[in-house]
Parts: sequence; C-alpha cells; structure tokens
Amino acid sequence: MINKTQLTTIVIFILLLIGCYFGCETKSQKQMDLEKSRAINFENISPRNLIKSEKEKLNSDATALINSLDAQLKQSDTDSLLRLASLERLASSWFSLGSPAASGIYAEEIAKTRENTSSWGIAGTTFLLCLKSAENEDIKKFCFNRSVKSLEKAISYDPDDMDHQINLALCYVEKPLEENPMKGIMMLLELNRANPDNIAVMLQLGKLALQTNQIERAITRFESVLNIDAENIEAHCYLADIYGLSDSEKAQFHGSYCKQ
Repeated sequence: MINKTQLTTIVIFILLLIGCYFGCETKSQKQMDLEKSRAINFENISPRNLIKSEKEKLNSDATALINSLDAQLKQSDTDSLLRLASLERLASSWFSLGSPAASGIYAEEIAKTRENTSSWGIAGTTFLLCLKSAENEDIKKFCFNRSVKSLEKAISYDPDDMDHQINLALCYVEKPLEENPMKGIMMLLELNRANPDNIAVMLQLGKLALQTNQIERAITRFESVLNIDAENIEAHCYLADIYGLSDSEKAQFHGSYCKQ
C-alpha cells in the first residue's frame, strides 16, 4: 500500500515533470534552428551513389567514355592542372549525355578549385537545370541544395551579377519551401523593384504569370520588355503565342519578329 506521504511525493514529481515538459525550453533557439537547417540540407543520396546510378543508364559507348575519363581523373590527382582539365571533360561529357546532376557534381569540384563567381555560377546553373528536369524527388532535393549553395557562393563573389540572383530565385520557384512557398516569386518581385529596367527579371515574371494562367499580367510583363528592347525576340515569341487564339493581327505582328 502507498501511504499518504509517498502519494504526495509521486504527485509532486509528476507535476514537476509536466511543468518541465510543457513550460521549459529543453533546446535553445539556436540549437533548434541548427537542427532545422540540417533537416533541410539532408540529402538522401550521395554524389558517389548518384554518379553510379547515372552510369547504369548509359549505353556501352558512353560507359566506356566515362570510365576512360574517370581513369584520367584518378591519374591526375597529383597535378592540379591535369585534374582540373579532367574535371572539365567529365562535366562537359555528362552534360552532353543528358545528366545535369552528374555534370553539376564535377562543375562543383571545378568551382571549389577555382573559387570564382563564374565557376560557382556554372555549377549552380547546372544543378538548376537538374532541378527543373529531374523526376525523382531525391535527385530534385539533391540538386536544389547544391544549386542554392553554389549560387549563394557565386553571389558572394559578385553581388551585382543579376543572373546569379535570378537563378537563385528560380531554385525556390522550382522547389518551393513548405514554410515559405512564395519565396522564389517574392525574390523575383524584389529584384524587379530594385532593378525595374532589367529585362531578364521581367521575362521570368512574365513566364511565371503564364504558368499560373495570369494572361493579362504576362502580357504586361512582355510589353514592358518591348518598351525597353523593341526587338526582344523572346518577348515577341511569347506574345505571338498568347495572341494566337485571340488576335490574329497582333499574333502576326509579334510572330514576324519571332521568326527572325
């Protein structure tokens, strides 16, 4: 039998436990943010496994080519210039073979060696192409993480390069964050506000408007491009398609530029 004193002690212990669980922070905000960051950046596949998987998709000639380039890379480990040349050949070959994921892995290694805005921009853009084309969710996440990190590196070397900033925004457009799904679009809108005459930003916003069936807004964006560059072929082509079913005269006008 539990006596009155023992029962009182048990009750006090339970109340203290509940109070600690619900009323006390067991982790600091910094620790929770770090764990959240780790969760976001966790990758289900490694570069080695991804390349191995991509190799399995190749035909015999392509496999022989990649194996030969891999052997050259291993032989060049002691010579930085030869290693860089081998990495460039592998990045180029994988891209030609239709694997921006594998190509990006080697482009990233090149960027780590060169450490400049151009190399990191190429790596980031290559991973962005992977993000846009990949169907496997693990590969999409892999390429998203690598693209964001590479483009942020490129921007750190040259904060004024708009292409890197646009591509970074497009990463978040292609793979929206659960906690902030509009981040990519908001980044593009902010770039537009800060750089109202930048054609590349306006074109991207026009394309996004089309994708979400905001036709009038898309027309406004593309016409804004033409107000700055009256012969911009991309804007004319999009407007030709938009007017194709509603205004044959406008469609013909814009189409005449598009065919040039």
